[in-house]
Amino acid sequence: MPSLTSSVARLHRAGSEHSSAWQKLDEAARNLVRWLGEHAPTEEIFPRNCQINVDHWGDGIRYTLLHHPANAARTTVDFWLSTYWKNERSHLIRFAELVADGWLDEVSKWLEEWTKRCKTTTAKIESTLGEMQNRT
Repeated sequence: MPSLTSSVARLHRAGSEHSSAWQKLDEAARNLVRWLGEHAPTEEIFPRNCQINVDHWGDGIRYTLLHHPANAARTTVDFWLSTYWKNERSHLIRFAELVADGWLDEVSKWLEEWTKRCKTTTAKIESTLGEMQNRT
């Protein structure tokens, strides 16, 4: 049986590593939510019923990722992550599970489709403007 001193030392080490791991997960989630808020169409619903809210507060911008349960009203939230508030561990675990289940690849594909639609629409508008200018 380990001594009390070694047990306390082990507990201290395990607790410190655990706290550090949670802090890193929270920081990574905040950075990802911030990046999505800055680079993705936040007015749209992301794959798997996720949404990014953008709030302007004082000198900065706060981004919040909301996950809505399938077939639920948009006022119902399963979990959320914020770049401003301290995130709950249960929410971080749900987000980590979502990411581990391929959500980032789904968001990438969704963004690629969005970009394609934007480029197609831009080409149509530019073509129409060119035709209008040729008629005058």
